[in-house]
Formats: sequence, structure tokens, C-alpha cells
Amino acid sequence: STLLDHETWEEPVRAAAAREVLSLVPPGASVETDIGLITHLVTDHRVYWIGTVGDATPQYVLLDHDAGVGSPPDAVTYAEQQHGGRWVSVYDLGGYQLVKRE
Repeated sequence: STLLDHETWEEPVRAAAAREVLSLVPPGASVETDIGLITHLVTDHRVYWIGTVGDATPQYVLLDHDAGVGSPPDAVTYAEQQHGGRWVSVYDLGGYQLVKRE
């Protein structure tokens, strides 16, 4: 019955921010991420679920703070603690935070 509701077909508030942050990760790049946008990355990126990368060193870390899955509060701090090196913020809007290895 919800298929008849106008709200069912409205674009979510964060959809534009999601498209924008995804566009900033180049095809083929390696990304460590949480569950928020993982399915949108797997087709053309090397994707690691947060905290399970082992010895891999991703080029990007993408967090969705509004997904409610308990992601780390700051992607730069998380990336530097987990992977070393220097990381810079590329995007921080709409609950999405993307950082890149410098």
C-alpha cells in the first residue's frame, strides 16, 4: 500500500550528498567504508569493510555517520590511527565524511 504514497517516491534528503561524495572516489581506488554506501562502491572500487582490511592500505576512508552503525566519529583520526600516514578531509557534508591518504 505504500507504493501509492507520494512520499515513497520522493528522493531522500541525503541523496544529493551521497552522489557527490561517491563522485569524489575515482574508479579503481581502494576504499575502506562502513555499511552506508558500500553497495554503491563495490562495482568499480576495491572495497574493504571498516575494521577488516588486514594489511591492506586503502587510499580513501568513507564514513556515513547518519547510518547509525557506530562508525568512528572522525575519519581522519580513524585513518591515521589504523593506517598511519597523513590523511586529509575531502568531503564532510550530509553525514558523510571522506578522507584521502596524502
